[in-house]
Amino acid sequence: MTRELVVMCGDVALRARVIGARDVRSTVVLLHGLGDASPTWWECGLAQRLAAHHRVVALDARGHGGSTRPRDPRAYGADLLVQDVLATLDALEIERAHVVGYSLGGRTALELAARAPERVASLGIGGAHPFAQDMRAIRHVVERGGDAWLAVIAARAGALDPTCAARLRANDGAVLSAAARDREDVSTAVARWRGPALVWVGEHDPMRADVERGAGVIDARVVIAAGAEHFGASRAPDALDAVVTFLAGA
Repeated sequence: MTRELVVMCGDVALRARVIGARDVRSTVVLLHGLGDASPTWWECGLAQRLAAHHRVVALDARGHGGSTRPRDPRAYGADLLVQDVLATLDALEIERAHVVGYSLGGRTALELAARAPERVASLGIGGAHPFAQDMRAIRHVVERGGDAWLAVIAARAGALDPTCAARLRANDGAVLSAAARDREDVSTAVARWRGPALVWVGEHDPMRADVERGAGVIDARVVIAAGAEHFGASRAPDALDAVVTFLAGA
């Protein structure tokens, strides 16, 4: 059974979805990509599969889904995204969790490991890396609104599930643009984190080289999602299978 809760982090309300028994051995936190929201993990089946052995907590990042949507770019600093995850863990009385994220969510997971390593039991990182990243090209697209962002994703990933497409289309361009902040290099800090790690990336993802290089920073096993580019790799069956298997042994 899935339940929803709202966690406050300062003046931002964060919606989280939780599935799985409270008394299970471990907790997995799932963090989605830019313009998406927590239901994506149910649509691809990962949340349900993981809930067989873990408590699963999927968070709507600020600016997304049912969470507060600030329009000020200063509201999307990496430190604030990390605080959001920590506030959710604290609200649920979770000391340590396995953290899985894709794209924006993967970057947040890396930032969390760098800033609060004691809270991260293992990392599952998809389509993200710890190096500096100029996000101007992304902002140029998303500032035109959800339809523009959906068109780019559909052109690269092919036909999308109608529910996912509607969610992407509903995005506010000003909010997404604010959330797509340039990223600083945190590779030195995240290299100090120690734990099991898995990284996956689409075979044709333009960031593949950086993602694979970033995997070396955390000594992660790398899985290549065959035939996928950046957007499609988030739901690639071979990658999701690898995540489930990895967490079974983490």
